[in-house]
Amino acid sequence: MSLLRRLAALLLIVVGLFAATPTAPALAHRDGCHAAHSCPSDANPPSYTCGDTGNYNFCPGLSGSAFASGGTTATVGSALDAYVSWSVAVISASTTYQWYRSGVAIPSAVTTSYTVTLDDIGQVLVMTASAVDGRGQSATASTSPVTPAYPPLPTGSASLNTSTATIGTTVTATVQWSRAVSATYQWFRANVPIAGATTAVYTATRADLGQPLKLVAVATEYGRTVTVATPVLTPMATSKLTLETRPTIRAGGKAVVRGTLSTSAGPAGRIVRITTWQKVGHRWLLRSNVTTTVSKTGNFTVKQRIRSSQKGSWRFKAFYAGAAGVKAAQSSYAPLLAR
Repeated sequence: MSLLRRLAALLLIVVGLFAATPTAPALAHRDGCHAAHSCPSDANPPSYTCGDTGNYNFCPGLSGSAFASGGTTATVGSALDAYVSWSVAVISASTTYQWYRSGVAIPSAVTTSYTVTLDDIGQVLVMTASAVDGRGQSATASTSPVTPAYPPLPTGSASLNTSTATIGTTVTATVQWSRAVSATYQWFRANVPIAGATTAVYTATRADLGQPLKLVAVATEYGRTVTVATPVLTPMATSKLTLETRPTIRAGGKAVVRGTLSTSAGPAGRIVRITTWQKVGHRWLLRSNVTTTVSKTGNFTVKQRIRSSQKGSWRFKAFYAGAAGVKAAQSSYAPLLAR
């Protein structure tokens, strides 16, 4: 009996121990990688024991990947944005970024964004990110190399506000570019730069008469230049002819015709042609063409003999053919009646 009592007592002790040992909670395992695992193990085969609080053997390692907006090419002045992702959560405060130009760190380029500069032409750009996770694992991730290039050259056009000009005419050029650029201006007279004429506005002078004028605009961007020019404009001096005669004379006498040539280029020595017509029936018949030289004051006089048999209506008109830099001109008719 004593043996049976001892066995019964031992059985009671074992039952009591099992009753006193609490079961593992539903979320008992925390391994530093995950907040909690369910019990029993949710891995197959089981990778931890319910109730243990630190098993790192099956935690994922830290790795990252990165890429830059725009792929592997970029133009000067454009912004590059790098995008980085990590395999597990990282400590933000420990994450760093650095852009490199052909393997050399670019000062102050320590964010995910970078604007391509002229110094990057012919080089290779890479952004490298470094991070640490909560377990102290560290890793880096780099973008693919980016090769900067010049943007396409800007295009431009130039026009003038007038197609004619004379002494004192203000000519304005309008220059347009496909994008904002820094540009210089220069006016040319017969392909020779005009001193001081370096804006879009120019006033024609006597020296410009008969000479081709144009504005040349030169845009500069990243060390490259683009040139556009306006159409050519040739200033001309204005001319004006007036003509008069006595309205009535006696047939058989002379008609005295007086005229004046005025031009901003000076009238002296210029040649004027005077044409005379007589009305016969319903037609005007050409009677003469004479030329004369204009005086320093611009005046000229011609005389036309009208025979006694040439009674009737006559008319006179003066013509100036023009010259280099001087416009042609013609007068109104000057009528005359021969009695």
